[in-house]
Amino acid sequence: MNSALKTSLPANWKQWVAENILLGISDQVIAERLSIEGFSKAAINRELKQVHNHPYIKSAYYLSEKKRKYEALMDLQDSLASQASFYGKIFFEKDLSQREFLDFYYSQNRPVVLNDMMKNWKAMSLWTPEYFKTNYGNEIVEIQVDRNSDPIYEQNSDYHKKKISFSDYVDMVLEESPTNDFYMTANNHVIENPNMKNLLNDIEMFPEYLRPDYKASEVFFWFGPAATITPLHHDRQNIFMAQVLGRKLVKLIPPTQTHLVYNQLTVFSEVDCENPNFDLFPLFQRANVITGILNPGQVLFLPAGWWHYVKALDISLTVTFTNFIYDNPIFSW
Repeated sequence: MNSALKTSLPANWKQWVAENILLGISDQVIAERLSIEGFSKAAINRELKQVHNHPYIKSAYYLSEKKRKYEALMDLQDSLASQASFYGKIFFEKDLSQREFLDFYYSQNRPVVLNDMMKNWKAMSLWTPEYFKTNYGNEIVEIQVDRNSDPIYEQNSDYHKKKISFSDYVDMVLEESPTNDFYMTANNHVIENPNMKNLLNDIEMFPEYLRPDYKASEVFFWFGPAATITPLHHDRQNIFMAQVLGRKLVKLIPPTQTHLVYNQLTVFSEVDCENPNFDLFPLFQRANVITGILNPGQVLFLPAGWWHYVKALDISLTVTFTNFIYDNPIFSW
């Protein structure tokens, strides 16, 4: 039986060992995982010894200790916050004044769902797939395609871009829903198309919260079939997410738990939020995942730095905004 065990670790597992040591995962936990993967005890012990004694790792460990101090502070803040009766809950509000929204949510980096904000939107009755096909079907739009072939399709979004007529895209949505293989996501430039600027006449800015002198680059249009997924990530600015058609499942994780979500590249997490692999990402078990449904007519205030995962439960239309009347600085990291 022992002859079938792997006697050395390939580069990807060596990197995994180093990363987990620097994350503070115990040698015992690392060894157990490597044993499950079929590595021999001798190979595991040899690798752990080499990693601990390597000068590069010793230097990285010194820097990681400083990082752990910030993480400990985040843990402390989260522990204190968890004692509140509303910890892990999202508030639902109506008719918030500018001052109330600023004092209790915007300045506090706290998400909230606002109801009855979109009652005057013509889009609520007009915007359907058929409406777009009839009124804008000849326009060329940009979508993402072949997403199912790439586990990190969002990070590689530039490679998945495709131009298509709006009419053909509507047909795809109606015929192939549910699917995550294609999606018209935020950076599709629909609102910037002069031939589609009339779409802005179907919506109304929320004057108590948003600047009327917005730029097209501050308003984003999302349209896709049921089952489209935006993987776990955070945004660099505060965002309003206004749901026009269909429902979206939203999972939120506070920024104080950033060190639990395995930040991969820039704003993305390595974790599949819907089916997390706790063997590979054990710290994620400690994450406080807040789950809710965003319904048509509701607006979610999504503060900068909050990790979120979004899945469309129906054919879905969403508009997002960043043109707040308050200062909305860009989180540079």
